[in-house]
Amino acid sequence: MIDILDVHTHTIASGHAYSTLQEMIDSAKTKGLKLLGITEHTNKMHGTCSEIYFYNFKVIPRKQDDLLIRMGAEINIIDYDGTMDLSTKAFSKIDYGIASLHDICIKPGSQEENTSAIINAMKHDKIKIIVILIMAIILLIMKNSLLLLKNIMFF
Repeated sequence: MIDILDVHTHTIASGHAYSTLQEMIDSAKTKGLKLLGITEHTNKMHGTCSEIYFYNFKVIPRKQDDLLIRMGAEINIIDYDGTMDLSTKAFSKIDYGIASLHDICIKPGSQEENTSAIINAMKHDKIKIIVILIMAIILLIMKNSLLLLKNIMFF
């Protein structure tokens, strides 16, 4: 299988990764990826960048050589209604969002509460991916699974 995209990545801005944006881009090109998505954590995650970071995405070219670049955010779901920790203004600046349930940002709830949180977060038009962290296992549920690449590449 040939990888063509990586849309859940972090740079040093997230506080727990070790590469710069340019290093990530260079690595993606070396690997032959067609699409790279950078998704820094939002502010409820300790040690990450402030919200103003997302406001400046306009200066980042969305294509380098044959690599498409999308600038997003891994956004924390903070209650069972699906509320997320990113302002309307910051949401307008990102290309796409990944909604996440991190136990540092929301107390693990019942199956019904967690399902409600996820379903409501998915209603936001910028949310394209859901990440659920359960006992250190990351399960990616891609909204409209096979259409994900199309949605990210052309919005």
